[in-house]
Amino acid sequence: IRTNKTFEVEQFQVDRTYRLVSEQFPQHREVVLPLLRSLNGLLQRQTSKHGLGDAKTRAALPTVEDLEQYLNGSVWIEGQRLRSIPPQWLTCPDVWDLPTSLDEVAAAYDEIREGNLEELLERYRDDAQGLVSAIREQLLPPWLPALLRALRSKHSFLNAIDGKLQIIIADFRHRHLIRASRQAIFLDATLSKNDLALVLGIKRDRILRVSQILKPAASQTLPFENLTISIVQRMGQCGRERRSTQQERINRAIEAILAQSSGQVGLIDFKDKLSAYARLVESAERSGCETTGNGTSPPQIKLGHWFHDNRGSNEFQDCSSAIAVGIPQINLNAAMAQWQVLTGQPATGSAFTAWYRRKVVCEQIQFAGRLRSQLVPQSKRLWILSDCDLAAVARAFPGASLKTIEAFQLCPEAAPKEQQTRYRILQAASALLETGQKLTQMAIAQGAEISQSRVAQIAGLFGGWQGLKNLLILLYKALKSKTNKNATGLSSEEVWIAQTYLPLVFDDYERNLQTPTEAVETFAQIFSSYGAARFQAILKSAPSLVASKLTGLILGLVADSSLYHWKVSTDLPPPE
Repeated sequence: IRTNKTFEVEQFQVDRTYRLVSEQFPQHREVVLPLLRSLNGLLQRQTSKHGLGDAKTRAALPTVEDLEQYLNGSVWIEGQRLRSIPPQWLTCPDVWDLPTSLDEVAAAYDEIREGNLEELLERYRDDAQGLVSAIREQLLPPWLPALLRALRSKHSFLNAIDGKLQIIIADFRHRHLIRASRQAIFLDATLSKNDLALVLGIKRDRILRVSQILKPAASQTLPFENLTISIVQRMGQCGRERRSTQQERINRAIEAILAQSSGQVGLIDFKDKLSAYARLVESAERSGCETTGNGTSPPQIKLGHWFHDNRGSNEFQDCSSAIAVGIPQINLNAAMAQWQVLTGQPATGSAFTAWYRRKVVCEQIQFAGRLRSQLVPQSKRLWILSDCDLAAVARAFPGASLKTIEAFQLCPEAAPKEQQTRYRILQAASALLETGQKLTQMAIAQGAEISQSRVAQIAGLFGGWQGLKNLLILLYKALKSKTNKNATGLSSEEVWIAQTYLPLVFDDYERNLQTPTEAVETFAQIFSSYGAARFQAILKSAPSLVASKLTGLILGLVADSSLYHWKVSTDLPPPE
């Protein structure tokens, strides 16, 4: 539903308008020309990428009182308003037709502009090029009356940015058409009654919400039990302005997801980022006729972009899984403008923040629904590559399973730079231990291709070099060992910890019931209680995924107090 109209003004347009007003409306010189002069100076100012904002832009322009004092025959002297007779009253044929406010000036300009446009259309009926030139040179531009109205109205937004002035005013044509009808049906189930009422300018109790009760498949008790939503953490915001290194991390994460997927896989990102996936799409198309080891076909990628393919589209309903990259945040300036036009309040408070977040969640829910998982019994999976809280998305899909996974656990190359550095340290240590060489800071630095001072810095997070060394040996042994199903030498309690309790800890973590720090602290307590040697035996007896997940957790945390528990032990047996 359209709620506002935008005009953009550049400096050359201001100069042309200055001339037109001087020639066609000399009676308004004292009103309009000071505004245009101020605007000329404003457009020459340097601004940030988001512009000056509404408040600073208005502060750089004349006030309404300053501009209207000439219309009302008023003069300001030392803060006192004194009445006077304006010159145009003595020369105009009818003083009652003179405008007394900026709104009336704007209305007069609109009326004159409409009449002049009709005249030009008639005059240049057979000369399209001449018509364009005449409109540009003779017709007053529409942005001038829009600016005059915006200065008087709270329901408007002004922003000077990149040498342009953005004028955003209310445009409630859609609102009026809807309110003029006896009833209107809106099919967007993600919009709240309060937000829809705000757009329509009505009370929320005039809106009736009708919901469909979804029937689950025969084998299910809830309609979305076959949908799994996996949030890949520590990927960052993955916004529009991302570095090439972050895009490479995203590509690696997608490759890891594709490796465990089959059939069609949907992929959505911002429109200008889709070219970054050309290689992945081409590779998938080349391998389309091949089969994997288990007889299934390699996944095929179906691309889409935010704000287009995540709404009102069935493009992804045949996909077995889908990947959402980034958070679909609308342009902040556009959101601030819409809020101010609708509410008349500046977009600086908590109410605006909550409203903006709801708009983002609506877009995410819309994309999650593109899989149409409630219509089929087959399992479907949605991957979210961004750092955000998607509890609201999970609530919109009852029965869906919500999981979290560290980027490092999905793919080490998808992890942040500091995690990758620590992973290279582990790889370097593993290579040294494989060949029976001694672990030293210099050898680790050379193997990981980093400086020795960087190794020392990371060791400080683990209580010093000895603590890091012991941890590297422990993780190496855990990762190299295979599951010991007979758990030789373990007590019944230790077997229960290895095969039941530790997997439950990770299950709670992946279902957001524990934070990464809490999970690591749980392992640290077991480590401290049983000692390094017994803990190593317990870890060997646990399912193999426990060791790899623990490695991802530990290497995924930066300086954390829980890691200091690991420095207490120096009784690790020498490497075999």
